[in-house]
Amino acid sequence: MQITSQASSIPLINNKTLIAKRKHFQLISALAMSIHKSQGGTYDAIVYEYDRKHPKDLVYVALTRVTRIEG
Repeated sequence: MQITSQASSIPLINNKTLIAKRKHFQLISALAMSIHKSQGGTYDAIVYEYDRKHPKDLVYVALTRVTRIEG
């Protein structure tokens, strides 16, 4: 991801010009879903934050949603 600088000139009355500068960076859309909502779906990749307090059956459901071990 790259941050770019952009400038724009805005002509005003009385022969004046306003110059606006901004820094722009791209946003990447993402999706978050609970483990319960993911039941029945399959995904190419998942991100699971392990917590020792999670029940083992919940961990099983989370890890079996992915289609490949690499994901």
